[in-house]
Amino acid sequence: MDNSGKFLPRISFKGAFTFCLILFIGILLLTSPFQLVGLSNKISYFLSAGISASAGLSLVLTKFDAKPEERHLFKKRIMLSIIFGFTASAIMIFVFGGDAIG
Repeated sequence: MDNSGKFLPRISFKGAFTFCLILFIGILLLTSPFQLVGLSNKISYFLSAGISASAGLSLVLTKFDAKPEERHLFKKRIMLSIIFGFTASAIMIFVFGGDAIG
C-alpha cells in the first residue's frame, strides 16, 4: 500500500519523544519571560505550551516522519501544527486547569 500521499505521516517513537521533549523544555524556558513581561500565570503557560507544541509538532511532521516526496504538504502540516498546538494548549490550561470546569 502506497502511503506517500498521506496528509499526516505515521508518527514514530522518535518523533513522539522529540515532541514531548520540545514541549517540556519550551514550557520550562518560555514561561518565566512571559511572566516577567507581566502576563498572568495561565496566559504565560498557555503561550509557552502553544508555541512549544506548535514548534515540536512542526518539526516532527516535516523533518522526522515526512518523506522527501511529500514537500507539497509542507505548508498544510505547518498550519495543522499551529492550530493543533494552540488548541491542545488551551484545552490543557483553561479547561483542565480549572477555569472552565469548576
